[in-house]
Amino acid sequence: MKKIVEKRWKKIQLHLEDKKAEAFIVSNPYNIQYLSNPEIRHTPATKYPIRFLIIPRAEEPIAISPYMEANRVRDKFPISQVLTFSGVSAPDIETDATKAEELVKKVLTERKLESILFDQQMTNLGIKGEVDKFVESMRAIKDQHEIECIKNAQSITIRAAEKMKDILEEGKSEIQIANELEYTIRKLGAPFVYFDSIIASGENSAYGHHQPSERKIRRGDVVVCDFGAFYRGYGADVTRTYFIGRVSKDVTEVYQAVYESVQAGIDCVEEGIPYQKIDKVCNDALKKYGLQRFRWVSGTGHGIGIEVHERPRVGPDSNEVVKEGHVFTIEPGVYIPGKFGVRIEDDILVYKGVHNLTLIEKSMEEIIL
Repeated sequence: MKKIVEKRWKKIQLHLEDKKAEAFIVSNPYNIQYLSNPEIRHTPATKYPIRFLIIPRAEEPIAISPYMEANRVRDKFPISQVLTFSGVSAPDIETDATKAEELVKKVLTERKLESILFDQQMTNLGIKGEVDKFVESMRAIKDQHEIECIKNAQSITIRAAEKMKDILEEGKSEIQIANELEYTIRKLGAPFVYFDSIIASGENSAYGHHQPSERKIRRGDVVVCDFGAFYRGYGADVTRTYFIGRVSKDVTEVYQAVYESVQAGIDCVEEGIPYQKIDKVCNDALKKYGLQRFRWVSGTGHGIGIEVHERPRVGPDSNEVVKEGHVFTIEPGVYIPGKFGVRIEDDILVYKGVHNLTLIEKSMEEIIL
């Protein structure tokens, strides 16, 4: 892991040289994770064990950590300089400051670092500098290690999907299905799921971001399942829509439209193509069926990596183009309020060609359970 993050530090230091800046202060926890130890994940429920990462142009990074997390940082992170803070004073412990921000100022003052880049706005520090999104641009281009982690997450997710016919049974609640699916993912080798699974049945399938409920699966239901495994800091983000027995002609027509939409999007992917065009191609396929007004208007996909949603963005307002190393979703959907919804989501890798990593069957014949 140290060699991997050292290469990332070096890229930032070269960027500092180009910008004629002396230090990069990283406070976005996902960026810190990427630059310190991707395997130690950040969750909204707990703050990341490193609160600030300072990368000077001419020396190794400095981690600023709460005193209670310092031993874990020293043991699990490949960073030799660790400064600690604690807001609770105790005569039998020694820390470098009471607040993390105090330590940032102290490091900059003692090392006489004046020209500063920040990964996000930090007005509370009272330090002049420029917000720079270089780390996010680095994260968008996956290296070989990241690609292998994502492929492993995909492999686990694919094997879990193969068990959906046993998991997704009539009479089970959405919550029960989500729990069984996530247990299966963990049993297959993932320490965590990439995100809380979405199991949306019947009229609930019309909600793009539904929280699994006590509603029980019924004969004739449409069930949208959005799930994925987490592996060494990275994950898979997959959606499949299943039919519980026979469904109406309206449902099968919508499914066919979404199927053609996702295939059209995948087929047009090539290096250099604007993400706006992929989004348009997906929407044009829905338009043929008169369903475009039920789409997700913000876009049809997003990058995956350290975060479930990161650069690049597949949407009508995206200003990016497909590049070597990008990994992103194509996930058009149709959501008809009060009735049902359909979404299909595949993960696409652009590396020595275009590869669909989501080798889970999505033909009409295969999604009828």
